[in-house]
Amino acid sequence: MITFRQAAAVILVTTTLLTTSACSDSTNEIQGTYTAEYDATNILTDILKEQNYEIEAVGTITAPYRLSLTKNEYTIELDTDAYEQSFTEFLDNNIDQISTQMLVSMGLDNTEEDKARFIKITEFDTFEEFEEDLKQDLIKAMDFDNMDAQKQQGKYTYRNNTIKFKAENNFEGTVNEDGTITVSTTQQLTFIKD
Repeated sequence: MITFRQAAAVILVTTTLLTTSACSDSTNEIQGTYTAEYDATNILTDILKEQNYEIEAVGTITAPYRLSLTKNEYTIELDTDAYEQSFTEFLDNNIDQISTQMLVSMGLDNTEEDKARFIKITEFDTFEEFEEDLKQDLIKAMDFDNMDAQKQQGKYTYRNNTIKFKAENNFEGTVNEDGTITVSTTQQLTFIKD
C-alpha cells in the first residue's frame, strides 16, 4: 500500500519533471556573440535615382551588426566604423559614375573638355579635387559620428525557438535549425554565431 508520503513524493517528482521539460528552452544554448550584414547599397542608390542619376553600382555597402546574448540580456549594435569603411569603398568604386551623372545633369558630357569647362565655374583646381570633395560631402551627409546611438540593449526571453526582445518597441527573433538567429525590426537580419 502506498503511503501519503510516497504519493506526495511521486507527485513532487512528476511535477518537477513536467516543469523542467516545459521550460527546457535554456538561454544557455543561445548565449554568445553573433554577426549579421545588411546590404545598405539602396540607401545611396535610391538618393541618386531621385536626382535622376543612373549608375551601374560596383560593389555593395555593408552595414554590419553584432548581437550579444548573455543570460537574459541582449545588445544589438551597428559597427559604425565598418559601415563607414564600406560606404567609403563603395564611393571610391563609383565616384566616376556619380560625377559623370552630375555633368550630364548640367548638359555636359564626360569629356576632358567639358570637365575643364565645369572646373572653371567651380572653386576647384582639378576634376579629381572636385570628385574627392563630393565624396567627402556624401560621407559627411551620412553622419557616421552620430550613428553610435544605434545600439539597443535590454532583456530577452527564449522559448520554443523564439526570442522575445524587450525594448521600447518589442520585437522577436527566431532561432533557426542551423543555429542562426533571424531578427525582424525595420529590416530583417540573420545573425551567425561567431
